[in-house]
Amino acid sequence: MSTPEHEYPQTDPTAGGPSDPRLGEAAPATRRDREDRTPSADAFPVPAGPRTTSFGGHLLGILVGGVLTLLAMVLVVLGQSRILDQGVGQDHVTPEILGIILVALGALVAGLVILLGLWTPTAPFTGGLIAVVAGAAYLFAPAQALRETVRLVLTQQNHTAVLNSITVGTTGVMFVIGILLLAAGFAFSLVRRRGLALGAFRERSRNTP
Repeated sequence: MSTPEHEYPQTDPTAGGPSDPRLGEAAPATRRDREDRTPSADAFPVPAGPRTTSFGGHLLGILVGGVLTLLAMVLVVLGQSRILDQGVGQDHVTPEILGIILVALGALVAGLVILLGLWTPTAPFTGGLIAVVAGAAYLFAPAQALRETVRLVLTQQNHTAVLNSITVGTTGVMFVIGILLLAAGFAFSLVRRRGLALGAFRERSRNTP
């Protein structure tokens, strides 16, 4: 009489369960997610390069940078002249609120000129040239600058303000502003050129078989 072999229960193949109980633990590891997960077109947009500034944009940047730099210089010089007038020859110096506001506004306008370098480097570069030339005139040739300023703009009503503004100009404030604007313009120009060169290199590398 032969020994009966071990019999395993048979399951219906259409029931979805394994026919062999020993494969029951391995079955979950082989399951796949059959859901449709196709990403939408918005998930991976078509890559596009940044916009480049046209020649007209660079010309407009020269105009805007020059005008805003002149405005910043006037605000800073007038504000400092008022602060200087308030503090010279007095025992108790009180803050000159309007002068402080003018200096702060001038600094904000100068910062705006620097930020315009993201649009075109000609804006801070032009402003820097104007400020450097004006500041150098008062810093390195104060006698000539004083004489010409008095001849052109001095009147009986603005006598004190003009003299204080000339004093502020001889301290080199405008020259420093110009150097900073020039540095910002050169930095934006170099970054732009390096970015274009890097983009061209990557494009060539992508197209090389």
